[in-house]
Amino acid sequence: MFNPDFEVPSVVFQLGLILFVYSVGISSGPAFFETFKKNGFRDIGFVLFSLFLSALFAVLIYFGLHLDKATIVGVYCGSTTNTPALAGVTDLINRLGDADKGQWVKDLVVGYTYSYPMGVLGVILVMKYTEKWLKVDYVAEKNSLRKQYPVDEEIAGKAVEITRDVAEDKTLRDLVKEMGLVLGFGRVYQNGKVSIANWDTRLHKGDILMVIGGVNDLVAAITFLG
Repeated sequence: MFNPDFEVPSVVFQLGLILFVYSVGISSGPAFFETFKKNGFRDIGFVLFSLFLSALFAVLIYFGLHLDKATIVGVYCGSTTNTPALAGVTDLINRLGDADKGQWVKDLVVGYTYSYPMGVLGVILVMKYTEKWLKVDYVAEKNSLRKQYPVDEEIAGKAVEITRDVAEDKTLRDLVKEMGLVLGFGRVYQNGKVSIANWDTRLHKGDILMVIGGVNDLVAAITFLG
């Protein structure tokens, strides 16, 4: 039976938030730092501009619709699909010790709940519009990114025995630059021992190296190395 006085324990909210942030960090963390090294300042500038624009719209909605402060903060967090921001504001409200903090948290969550779907749908709609407006050529984009990412390729791996003089006493870093291919490496068998290959690993004839990459690059690497 429905109980209007039922409240979800706060620990459920905190546990869900922890699992969400942890999962996002594990799945997107490496790609984030790799991208940050290449386009950090440009991306940060774009993010700051987007946040400022979203905040400006939130202020206009606040004065235009006369919403309470907690609700508009929730709307702002939801419009950017920023769950950690919601958690930060919730924690701040709980620390204030005000008698109305329970109602503030409820209003915050309500605003977030209503704006979050629009934050997702809005991004999709904007992307569909801008790709037509900017006349995005995905084929050209794929070709331009091929050297950075194995786009639209089947990834395979192969153990390659080093037999050619061109690879003798050279590091993997130098060989990849020389080949101009997008490759990864696993284990390497050298002098009767198996170890994890790194960019400073030097190859010699008779070594067996696990090479990973797109099928075309992998075939080219096998031809080059052995």
